[in-house]
Amino acid sequence: MAQDDVLNEDNSSLEQLRSRLYSTKAPQAFSEPTLQVHDSTRESQIPHTEPSAWAPPLPPPPKKPISWTLIFLGFAVAFFVVAGGIAAYFFWGGVRTVTNDNVIITIQGPTSISSGSSIPLVVTIQNKNPAAITNADIAIDFPDGTRSPDNVTQPLTRYTNTIGTIPAGGTITRTAQAVLFGSVNQTVNVPITFHYHTANSNAVYEKSQSFGYTITSSPITIDAQATDSVASGQPFDVVLTIRSNATTPLTNVAVNAQYPFGFAVQNISSNSTQKTGTVKKLSTIAPSTTFFALGTLAPGEERTITITGTLTGVEKDQRDFQFTAGTQNTDGTASLGLAYASQSSSILIAKPFLAVSLSLNHESTDPTVVSSGKTVSSLVSWVNTLSASISDPQITVSLTGNALDPRTVNAYSGYYDSSKNSILFSSQTANTSNVLNPGDTGSGNFTFSTKSGAALAALRNPTIQLAVSIAGLPTGGSAESITSTLVHTVKVSTDLQLASRILYSAGPFKNTGPWPPVPNTATTYTVQLAVTNTVNSVGGATATMILPPYVTFTGAASPSDGTITYDSSSRTVTWKVGDVPAGALTHPASVAFQISFTPSVSQSQSSPILVGNQTLTGTDRFTTTQVGNTAPALTTQAATDPAYKQSFGTVGN
Repeated sequence: MAQDDVLNEDNSSLEQLRSRLYSTKAPQAFSEPTLQVHDSTRESQIPHTEPSAWAPPLPPPPKKPISWTLIFLGFAVAFFVVAGGIAAYFFWGGVRTVTNDNVIITIQGPTSISSGSSIPLVVTIQNKNPAAITNADIAIDFPDGTRSPDNVTQPLTRYTNTIGTIPAGGTITRTAQAVLFGSVNQTVNVPITFHYHTANSNAVYEKSQSFGYTITSSPITIDAQATDSVASGQPFDVVLTIRSNATTPLTNVAVNAQYPFGFAVQNISSNSTQKTGTVKKLSTIAPSTTFFALGTLAPGEERTITITGTLTGVEKDQRDFQFTAGTQNTDGTASLGLAYASQSSSILIAKPFLAVSLSLNHESTDPTVVSSGKTVSSLVSWVNTLSASISDPQITVSLTGNALDPRTVNAYSGYYDSSKNSILFSSQTANTSNVLNPGDTGSGNFTFSTKSGAALAALRNPTIQLAVSIAGLPTGGSAESITSTLVHTVKVSTDLQLASRILYSAGPFKNTGPWPPVPNTATTYTVQLAVTNTVNSVGGATATMILPPYVTFTGAASPSDGTITYDSSSRTVTWKVGDVPAGALTHPASVAFQISFTPSVSQSQSSPILVGNQTLTGTDRFTTTQVGNTAPALTTQAATDPAYKQSFGTVGN
């Protein structure tokens, strides 16, 4: 191509660029062309391309990262899809499960029964699970007092039955028969427990339900009537009425009484009322009785037991009596084998109209414990607590009991009536006023002693009762006499005695060494102990004694049963006597042990102590007090030894 043509072409291209640059219709985007760098040996040249080709290609936009929210959403969707599939598998064709909610227990039985009647409990169990339950069993726990319907003397505490397998949708029924007892209007719940397993599992499942019923009547009813409140020491009655509601005779009927603390029975009587209305007075019952064997009750028959006594306590104390009626144990013991009904009665101790107090040997505790043969100093005091005056007050002290020696009663400011064993304090017999104004007080003194010697030794659990009654007429009011009574008991403690002696030539051991003893040479002796007891049994008796440092315990004891022990650190010999029965006089408990004595020259011509004082202690089971004595120390003067001579009692030269 010619040079002019090249120039024309270049000019043409420039003109086009200029036109486009200044044109009103220029393109929106303009790319600045880039220069291409060539080797140094080559010239830079402007490419002969269209202007649009000069712009380099734009880089692709950066890719945005995937959001964590989208990732979590994806996983959640996948999880629910998989879970739904698994659930569908188990629901339509997978493993079938067993739940407690699909085990239905239904109990049928009477909701109200008569005590002593035999009732059936029908238990139905439905398995509404899609699978069978296996190794099933049922247990019914009956309340105390339930009896077997086959033999009412036999207790029935639990009914069990092995069921085995209940198929899916299956139902089983079991019937339990029992004789139920209780007091009238008592509501009782019977728990029922169902245990079972499932296939291919060792787990034990349990479902429980209870059945409730109410006792509406009883073959025997018992009613206890007493005053709502009573003054301390004032006599009152508790009247028990036992009635047979059965259509056939009831045998071995009995009543058990539980008295509160501070209640002293004075008299018990019993009457029988037949259905025809005939009343028969029965024999008087001993005051110490708390178990009343009534025998056979005919249909409709009533037995009335009247218990007369006093309550001792402080104002506002509440005391509760409990009485239970049923049938006596078949073994003949004084206990109920079957309880039909029970009744309680509460009594409040009120402020007395005429307050009276009694102290014995300067003590007012009840009971008071005294030693045998001892004189008891007594003081009776009274006060008018009413707002009105009381005229002609009379205070009487009655003394009774197998331990009283009536010849020793001495009333210093009253009159003692030996025919009645009673002391009267009044304006005629003592220096007392004929009128007790509100707040006025008075007192009287007397003494008495217990029996002693052989007369007391023949007794068991000896007691003396003192009943103090005060009576008077309120002035300006009713002519009815106001009375108040206080009962106090004296218990005589037993005489537990320890006797001891030293032997050389006699006893269960062969003693050695010189007799009389000589310095620096050992001589052995036998220590013999004996325990006697009189009127009450004693428990836990123990005798202790200490050996001097120059005496040695040889270890020989008779009997060798371990009741004699020795503590070398304290040098104490202990005899565990144990229980000592009442009346252990002619056949006392006895033991013996051996000691060795090596006298010193300084003990020559003296009678050294071989065993220190011996102390005996034990618990009197009747008085619940500690009894015993202390025997004097034993020396070398073994005067009770059959071969003893006076010269043998001192240490030689």
